[in-house]
Amino acid sequence: MESNSQVREVKNCERENTKKQLDDLNISNDTISESFDSSKVETSLKAAIKAFEKDIENSSNTKILPEDIKVISGLFDISLIDAENTLKVNNGNLNKTIESLMLDFSEFQNSFKKFMRL
Repeated sequence: MESNSQVREVKNCERENTKKQLDDLNISNDTISESFDSSKVETSLKAAIKAFEKDIENSSNTKILPEDIKVISGLFDISLIDAENTLKVNNGNLNKTIESLMLDFSEFQNSFKKFMRL
């Protein structure tokens, strides 16, 4: 059984290690804060919001045909909602949507083949 002095020594060591880790975190936070430029972040966020709002506006103006949704859903075995959203991203263009999904699938296959070779 450990003596009280050994237990105290271990606890003191643990406290010192914890304090050192906290100090290291504070130094790390200070470094991050110094390199953080809020004006650049704000500009980026505003640009992203503007692009998002434009995409939303364009997607609401795009006419999506129910037949196209069914075609995409059937061809790629995806839900009707996913098919509709994919068509919206491609401005309701059926051919562009099919090409986009096939390209995504091709990239997936290539990644999977590389993974299997590892």
